[in-house]
Amino acid sequence: MKKIVYLILFYFISSFSWANIAMPGFFNVGAGAGFVPYFREDKIHLGKIQMKSELITIQLYRGYAVVKGEYMMYNHDKKKVNMKIGYPVNGTIYNNNTNAVVFQDLYEFQVNMNQKKSEISLFRTDSIQESYRSKHLEGVRNWYVWEGEFEPETITKVTVYFIVNTSNAFIRKGYDKNNSDGFCYVLESGAPWKDAIEKGRILIELKDNLELKDILAIFPNNIFKTKGKYLALDFENLEPKPADNIIFRLEDTKNMENNDFKNITKNVKTLFENIDTLKANDISFKDSKTIDAKDFNINHSAKGLTANFLTFLAVYGLPLFMVVIGVFVGLSAIFKKKKNEI
Repeated sequence: MKKIVYLILFYFISSFSWANIAMPGFFNVGAGAGFVPYFREDKIHLGKIQMKSELITIQLYRGYAVVKGEYMMYNHDKKKVNMKIGYPVNGTIYNNNTNAVVFQDLYEFQVNMNQKKSEISLFRTDSIQESYRSKHLEGVRNWYVWEGEFEPETITKVTVYFIVNTSNAFIRKGYDKNNSDGFCYVLESGAPWKDAIEKGRILIELKDNLELKDILAIFPNNIFKTKGKYLALDFENLEPKPADNIIFRLEDTKNMENNDFKNITKNVKTLFENIDTLKANDISFKDSKTIDAKDFNINHSAKGLTANFLTFLAVYGLPLFMVVIGVFVGLSAIFKKKKNEI
């Protein structure tokens, strides 16, 4: 009898140590973020340079997005600051709606410092021991890095352009998986710089006949104002936190073939010229309504339900079976003892 009890306890304890091989999250999302000093020794400059304003323009197409970021950086110091700046290529953020949000590659990345094109290099985080590892992003494996020069008590305009593939995104919970186009902007990446971001706007233009109804969910919800094919979020004096990160879930676009996406990136010159024509600050959203979209739910499939049931049996089936056997053996022993006493 004792052996049965010990075995039951062993299986119950060990069952809780089984790894969840289907981590929940929103994966392969196309994303953008801010930039930070790349080398550890340049971290000292964070207290000198402020992101005075941030203007993010996004053109959402079916299966991909074109992003332009304009950052006004003010050097409060009386000396010129030179440092290596890093822009994360991939990484992970966390959100209560989807658990992990895992974003992947950037394509055709370009940087201008005061309208002058910068030379960029691709660095791996593990390729240099003294890299500055931001606490605001996790699991960043690759960075685009360039030389940043900030004149004393002067604003320097940093402009970035890139393209992301949004069509390979999917949401997973347990063994259920739903394909959905996905895009996020990691607003909290601007937090390390000096003071708050005084003014900012994230403007999104829907392209390829995308409509508001194609947007299944936005986090945070009910904050983006709408006007025709445009959506906008304006903010002032913001010290961005994880709760400020922007996540979009859209209707599924069939996964784009590599050749299709390569053809899109070949058209990069035209795409960047098109986004330059969009004057994001000139569009007024006065008296506009906000969009309500919060469907981060998973549609359960027969395959997922079967897998979840089999997993339950694998983890708890044997212990439950042994409990039943143990109860049966115990009751049999009790009845046998009473019978002998009679």
